[in-house]
Amino acid sequence: MTKVPGLTKNRVLIIGGGIAGLSASVRLAQAGLPVTLFEESTLGHGASTRNQGWLHSGGWFAKENIHLASRCYKSLQQTIQCCPDCLEPQQQGMAYLFSNPDTDVSSWLTTWENVGIPFKKLPVEEIFEQIPRLDKSQIYDSYLLPDRSIRPEILLNQIAITAENLGVEIRTQTHISGFLKENCSITGVVTGSGEEIPGRAVVLACGAAGTSLWSCSREFHVGEQSEFTWVALKSHLVSVSPGLSNLPFCVVDRGGFNHIPHAADSIFGNNRWKTVPYSIGPDVDPDEIEQTLQTIKQLIPTFSRKEHKINSWSGISTQAMHVDQIEPGQAPLPTVIDHSLESPSIQNLFSIFPGRATLWPQLAEETRNTILEKFKLTDIPSEDPPWDIQE
Repeated sequence: MTKVPGLTKNRVLIIGGGIAGLSASVRLAQAGLPVTLFEESTLGHGASTRNQGWLHSGGWFAKENIHLASRCYKSLQQTIQCCPDCLEPQQQGMAYLFSNPDTDVSSWLTTWENVGIPFKKLPVEEIFEQIPRLDKSQIYDSYLLPDRSIRPEILLNQIAITAENLGVEIRTQTHISGFLKENCSITGVVTGSGEEIPGRAVVLACGAAGTSLWSCSREFHVGEQSEFTWVALKSHLVSVSPGLSNLPFCVVDRGGFNHIPHAADSIFGNNRWKTVPYSIGPDVDPDEIEQTLQTIKQLIPTFSRKEHKINSWSGISTQAMHVDQIEPGQAPLPTVIDHSLESPSIQNLFSIFPGRATLWPQLAEETRNTILEKFKLTDIPSEDPPWDIQE
């Protein structure tokens, strides 16, 4: 860690103990800034450990956003460098399946090649060997890409250990109820017990929970002329135990319907995100679950609900949707918002959004750079992140 004189006054307070907040704390601590991170429950209590565990190569996003796909592939490599133990064993990648003979497969191959995502032809016979119950009439072409299934809780623990080793103060079971203010500046936070903790900057890395703290607009627009709008997005997942196969797959021309296998179960997702009001909780929509189960049945006709334990859940995530983004839920790039640029009456408050969980290394870097530029500390010697790709 770089030791720079005079930085002790520049304490950064991060609210949110998920992968986004922890990884940002690592990069800020490496720059020599004192960092305190608050989590109102246990580390990873929220979306960081409740997601599907799909580590994206960028293959699914490549046709819509080549830049995003390229960043996903780099983040995948960084995640593997940081924590190889988080990878599910006995997997060599993800099968991208095509079920419709009319699908323009060549356009996908060209895009992957242009992005630089490695892929290889996967004979459909191998698919049927690994998923013997798969309906052969449903699949006519397949390719292997480097997406992986991961155990997010192992990745989170590794980043938390790194943060603590760098001197980050981590305070769990600490609810933040508000901010300290002096004129137009945020000067710290107030805990639920009334403790006042000063800080030079406050970073909201707590997703939807951040909207209750930062509510300058009831519509959750980040300033009247903002490039971004905060949106709440709801998605559903279904787990089937015991699992149906060790092979992750994504059916490209069925809206990206996907299967992420883990040791104890298979988790299926439909890649559908719905914009919902902030007041709606993560209750399960029975129609969404039924549609997912029916798709499983179509792909694997012998699948029986009576023979498996089925769990389902939904989650609400908050994203900063760019004005150029047409459809909420299409993964935006990692976003760091300096709220003073939109509302000059609020200084030293930042919100961070990963876009997709895979992009956490990119978000950590952008958070570091934004804070250092804000403090005019851009001359601090750069130190490579612990997850930097080793040649």
